[in-house]
Amino acid sequence: MPEVFVTAEQVKHGKPAPDAYLLGAERLGLPAGECAVVEDAPAGLLSGLAAGCRTIAVNVPADAPRLGEADLVLSSLEDLVVERQTDGVVNVRLKA
Repeated sequence: MPEVFVTAEQVKHGKPAPDAYLLGAERLGLPAGECAVVEDAPAGLLSGLAAGCRTIAVNVPADAPRLGEADLVLSSLEDLVVERQTDGVVNVRLKA
């Protein structure tokens, strides 16, 4: 289970509003811009963008609004590498 878990019942407005991602960032003690959102739904992508998070769209329909604004657009997570550093920072990158 993740250290921080936010559910729809904990926020006033669900996706595509940014509330859930903003609450998650707050609970992590991080600015939203230092958080990465991994989404497979257009509403979730819009939510992450509205929150000011880094966004990774996975298998999101090509005609999804604002898809071109995502930091990464992937067809699957297979090419994504997530590494936790000793200082707790998590780096996300594409496989070389």
